[in-house]
Amino acid sequence: MERGLKGDERGPVREELLPVWERWDGMSPLEQRAAWREADERHLALLDSVGPGQRTSLRVPYFAGLLDLASYAGYRLSEQALHAWDITVALDERAVLAAPDVALLWERIDLVATRFRDADALTRLAPQRVRVELTDPGRALLLDIDTELHLYPAPPTDPTALLTGPAESILRLVYGRNRPQDPLTATGSISLDDLRRLFPGF
Repeated sequence: MERGLKGDERGPVREELLPVWERWDGMSPLEQRAAWREADERHLALLDSVGPGQRTSLRVPYFAGLLDLASYAGYRLSEQALHAWDITVALDERAVLAAPDVALLWERIDLVATRFRDADALTRLAPQRVRVELTDPGRALLLDIDTELHLYPAPPTDPTALLTGPAESILRLVYGRNRPQDPLTATGSISLDDLRRLFPGF
């Protein structure tokens, strides 16, 4: 964000990240919590500082390239929401993602599914046309597993398999965070184990 606001288009590189990770790994848990809170507040302040005139023109250099503000904020929301769940579920095995987060993250689910999929599993499973039935809210989609993978907002006419469950559970499956107790069912030519291998998460 700081680089984007200065017009600097250089994206993050590993050589810059290594000392950050080393410093983090050297902290105690309480120091990590304090440092994260400080960095998060600074980051939110940067987002709040973007005026209406900048919101469409600002470009933020990120791991995925030069992004507009909405795309960048979407990536950050993914990390905040999913990593917060990672912590919460360690304390409460019944934890789920908050409904407002699910609604926002679902808008970019195809981007995540396309990028964070296992190449070997994709090759092994393709071709498949999976009908994805969301039970909450009610909706049907197409998970198209071929040379590439996409989630389309319309059901297939000739599905080879069926995946059924709440949007929150399917979202976590795509993010590599499925639990055995999640209310998901897969029938036909693909299994939940296949889908867990296809979506290893980050």
